[in-house]
Amino acid sequence: MTEGHNDQRVVVLGGAGYLGSVLTRQLLEQGYQVQVFDALRFGDDALDGVRAHPNFQLKKGDIRNIAEVTECIPGAYAVIQLASLVGEPACDQDPKDTVDINLIATKAVAEACRYYRVSRFIFASTDSAYGIQEGIMREQSPMYPISLYGKLKVRAEEEILGL
Repeated sequence: MTEGHNDQRVVVLGGAGYLGSVLTRQLLEQGYQVQVFDALRFGDDALDGVRAHPNFQLKKGDIRNIAEVTECIPGAYAVIQLASLVGEPACDQDPKDTVDINLIATKAVAEACRYYRVSRFIFASTDSAYGIQEGIMREQSPMYPISLYGKLKVRAEEEILGL
């Protein structure tokens, strides 16, 4: 077993996705207990090779169902929110689902983490928040999102920071 954080459980919302699956592997390598919560819209093939890990757990669920999400949150050291509909085509296909998942559910999860006193809540932003600009963007750079995806990421970040 890897030396590390065996007593610390990290919940990765959207952990079966592209970034989430890579992060899940890295957390397991660091010795964390990892609970992935994912709707598995695109299957769970990205988690091949980690399912049998003794510190790994997978819970299938929809982030819009806050009762399902809050089964994972109490006692977690950290919650990492990566669950979202990503990219312009997917977001434009169903704007209501996009708002529900990328904004409303994200804010509810952040509030649940605050209520359950989770030490760390991590929300990943995106370069889509900056729109089309020249040069390298930094946290202080102005945000000019163009797409629904980018606009909701900015709004979710503002709402979370307000907590």
